[in-house]
Amino acid sequence: MKIDPSFAEEIISQAVKSGAQQAEVFMKSYKNLTVDIKGQEVDSLTSSLSYGYCLRVIRNNRLGFAYATDIKEKNYVIKQAVESAGFSDEDSCLGLPGPSEPAQIGVYDPAVSDIKEDDAINLTALLEKSAYETDCRIKKVRKASGAFTTTETVIANSKAVNTRYMSTACTAQIMAIAEDGRRARQDGIFPEADF
Repeated sequence: MKIDPSFAEEIISQAVKSGAQQAEVFMKSYKNLTVDIKGQEVDSLTSSLSYGYCLRVIRNNRLGFAYATDIKEKNYVIKQAVESAGFSDEDSCLGLPGPSEPAQIGVYDPAVSDIKEDDAINLTALLEKSAYETDCRIKKVRKASGAFTTTETVIANSKAVNTRYMSTACTAQIMAIAEDGRRARQDGIFPEADF
């Protein structure tokens, strides 16, 4: 789901009108592709989209918080955040940050964001194949998994912070069993066991 930064501004404006002295919205959307390979065949392939946002407010030196995954729950989130501030302890040091120049860190790779299912499958299958080729004692791979994630984040508050960035991540995991004679070790984590 594409994030609309104006939605964050709407929430902040309404939260302030509802009694918050300060308000901040954190929004995040994820696109994830996960592949599991067994025996060079696809065991599972999952593609998902998820989205969520949260609101924190400061009202009378008290912190309130609420979140949702549906944009239709905007009014509920505002009401809950403002009301929950009444149940937290007072803290005269509470305050939201103001704007600053963000560090320029490369956390987004379009090659990950645009990866096709066939490429994700081939890369994960290569992970399994490489385990067998690494050592002749690798006799079984229970599962090889690869995950490719693209994230969009928006942070905005009533003190003129308004930032947005994209990021990507890849993870890989494999569970292999090595055998040497009658002894076996799984993934180098578990103690040796006789078969």
